[in-house]
Amino acid sequence: MKFRTLITVGIVVLLFGVLAASLLSLTKVLGDAAHVALSERLEDDNKVLLETWAYRQRVQHSEVRVAASEPRLKAVVGSDEIGQETIDGVAIEMKGALGADVFILLDGAGRVIVDANHPDAAGADMSQNDLIERTRRDGSGSAVWVEGSTVYQVQAEQLAFGRRGIGVLVTGRVVNDEFAEAVFRQTGAGVVVELDGEVVARSQSIDGQAIPSSDLDPLLAGVSGGDSDVQLAGGQYIQRTDKMPGYTGSHKVRYVIVRSLQQAMQPAERLKRLLFLILGAALLVGVGFALWLSRLLSRPLERLATFVHHLGGGHLDARADVEGPSEVRSLASAMNTMAVELQTSRAELADKERLEKEMEIAETVQTSILPRSLAVEGFDIDAAMRPADEVGGDYYDVLPANDGCWIGIGDVAGHGLPAGIIMLMLQSCVSSLVRSQPDAAPSEHVTVLNRVIYDNVRQRLTAKEHVTFSLLRVHADGLVRFAGAHEDILVWRAAEERVERVETPGTWLGGRPDIAKVTRDSEFRLQRGDRMLLYTDGIIEAQNDAGIEYGVEGLLRFLETSKGMPVKAAREKLMEEAAAWTQTQVDDISVLLLEFRA
Repeated sequence: MKFRTLITVGIVVLLFGVLAASLLSLTKVLGDAAHVALSERLEDDNKVLLETWAYRQRVQHSEVRVAASEPRLKAVVGSDEIGQETIDGVAIEMKGALGADVFILLDGAGRVIVDANHPDAAGADMSQNDLIERTRRDGSGSAVWVEGSTVYQVQAEQLAFGRRGIGVLVTGRVVNDEFAEAVFRQTGAGVVVELDGEVVARSQSIDGQAIPSSDLDPLLAGVSGGDSDVQLAGGQYIQRTDKMPGYTGSHKVRYVIVRSLQQAMQPAERLKRLLFLILGAALLVGVGFALWLSRLLSRPLERLATFVHHLGGGHLDARADVEGPSEVRSLASAMNTMAVELQTSRAELADKERLEKEMEIAETVQTSILPRSLAVEGFDIDAAMRPADEVGGDYYDVLPANDGCWIGIGDVAGHGLPAGIIMLMLQSCVSSLVRSQPDAAPSEHVTVLNRVIYDNVRQRLTAKEHVTFSLLRVHADGLVRFAGAHEDILVWRAAEERVERVETPGTWLGGRPDIAKVTRDSEFRLQRGDRMLLYTDGIIEAQNDAGIEYGVEGLLRFLETSKGMPVKAAREKLMEEAAAWTQTQVDDISVLLLEFRA
């Protein structure tokens, strides 16, 4: 057999076999992978659905607890002198205020005083109802009720004077399309709620496909507690069916989560089509390449192979001989160009690795100068900084003193290495000033600090950055004196359970050579249990996907919801909330939380 024929046949057979085997194997692997991936997504979707269900229950629990503490409600239960018309009016009013679909008030024996949906139910005995029994015994309870063709998610709370239970309040909401849509918005999966084989709630689309309710019957035939394939409106889907959490009655109340198998398989189908094209093109190219190779490239290819071997061994200064047919000469020239580019790329890679190493060193220096210990007698303090780049421009410090401590908080305009350098200047200057003159007023230190920053940044670095900065002198008796211009100081007043916003009058550092005339000391006092929150603008300007900022309102909510938590846990919670709020951090984030315990 001729050399040309041998190469042609060999390459064609090899290419066809490899590509055909790859196509079949890849199709099988991608199909199995799509099923596995879709089952994993259904597992995640199921978790989201259960979390959404639990969240609705918690909201109802909070609402019914508030309603159960309403004095008028207790008066209705505890008094025999109030007329039924008045009782009905109170029930209807409170039902509307809560936005509830169910509002039932029972006396201490479990008899209905008023049912806002069924006025003629007054006097009915519900003491044997499982939810009512648990609520009278445990103080609260939740359940799923079915009435006609409607499913309700209900919550009950005991009404009490002191420790004496005087009645039970039950509220609830319909499980409708709104619940299914809430899960769909979070997962993209279709959601259907079934009652005795009938759809009572559903998302408007199923994995992006609008399917009429009349075509959903195959979903309702699924077995609870498992995944199964199903055909809907001519499409292939995978569904997960399970019992509605909290329901213990005789009806069949279930939910179904649906994902499109066809959509999951679309990448595999596109890849199959692409492989078919590649197979045909590879066969044609292989035949032409074999003929061309056998006639023209035997000897030049050997030389090129030797050249490539030298390159693979690290000899990037080697060069191929440019000789032979024009195609081979072009290939040799291209390889020589590649060798030069490899040399250049290796040098650039070395420079990049050196720069990354320097950035790592700068990051290590910055993080190492942050205070390792925040222990100050009489105070519980915790703080953290998360830079947007390897090196950030945020600054905070806690410097213990004989009578309390000094606290600095600041933010250099911008971030990255230049901001990090200015931050290091700021930290060094503050530490030197405070340690050399511990009894000076904060305004004196801020004025001197501004002169140093102005000279270094404006005159020597010829930069235009400025610094927002506040310096606080916190005394052991709770007195806080401060100077400088930064974000408002937020103070949680424990006794009054409210947040006080303290403005920081003054001006930025580095903007002008002398700020003595606009820098003054201000003060406020902390009481036992009060908390003070310092922060940089990176957290309040963090935006979610909708472009909404976390804002000072987010910090106010945090102080309210974390009032009973330890300081360290509260600070960690705040950083977690900030990370969850924004997917892409664009500015450095720093927070410092202090609680006065003396």
